[in-house]
Amino acid sequence: MQKLALEVFLSLRKFHILLVPIWVSRENEIISWADWGSRDFRSDDYSLDPVTMNSLSGKFGTFTVDCMANSANAICSKFFSRYSSPGTSGVNFFAQLLFQKDFHFCFPPVRKAVDALLHFEKFKVSGILVIPVWPRSQIFSWFFPDGVHASSWVLSLDLINPSFNSSQSVGCCFKGLQTFKTAVLEFNFQNNFVSFDPKIHPDFCLRKGCNECL
Repeated sequence: MQKLALEVFLSLRKFHILLVPIWVSRENEIISWADWGSRDFRSDDYSLDPVTMNSLSGKFGTFTVDCMANSANAICSKFFSRYSSPGTSGVNFFAQLLFQKDFHFCFPPVRKAVDALLHFEKFKVSGILVIPVWPRSQIFSWFFPDGVHASSWVLSLDLINPSFNSSQSVGCCFKGLQTFKTAVLEFNFQNNFVSFDPKIHPDFCLRKGCNECL
């Protein structure tokens, strides 16, 4: 931006153009629209690396909706964004209608994971939910009620160690070359519902087999 600003300044001097700055309120329609664009890159602007995504697509098939993305990292042509973003199908995932014909991919900010889960249940849809395995987090018991086994609504559990792609503005734990254990939870709420009953089975165990499920 500094380089562009300098070019503008030198061009104005070269052609003897007088530039008169005028203050415009941020409430102005054009300024508001431009401001939304600058917010598209935010503190939760991160995604899974391409190798991991190819692996997930190979197992689960084609995802038709990326629930929380932006124009830079969406994996589907249909995606919902937090703010207005080129090509978005809707702003604010939680304000959107969901359809059973779609297969949803959702890698939410950790603080929004439970809200996303309940939104999926409301519309009785299917897909996968990606969350980091953080036993000390407040949301963890919603997904692993006993701290070890996945909830009964989980159809399949995959434990992965992906790398995270993020924009330069990311200021959280996903910034840079980070990798840690992450859970991929498959769900289908068409004939299922959120509960706190654990599935005591090695396939749904964070330890891939413990004294309880062996």
